[in-house]
Amino acid sequence: MSGILQFWQVKMLQPQEKKAAKQQGGDMGQMMQKQMTYFFPALTVLILLRLPSAMGLYWACTTVFSIGQQYLILNKKPAPAKQPTC
Repeated sequence: MSGILQFWQVKMLQPQEKKAAKQQGGDMGQMMQKQMTYFFPALTVLILLRLPSAMGLYWACTTVFSIGQQYLILNKKPAPAKQPTC
């Protein structure tokens, strides 16, 4: 569960790639980021297999709160401009 949530959190933060950037092949940084997107959630699952289930529950709850926080921040709309009162 924690691995899936962490994968969702990472995908939420990644910028949307355009087709033109994909066709160029990308740079080394983009390739590394793509590999880490899948590697770290899988590593989390492997680590949690040996730890008590409370640790997995803790990581899952923390990730859920982080996803909610990121959603609120990324989808925040600018406040409307206040009109001066005379």
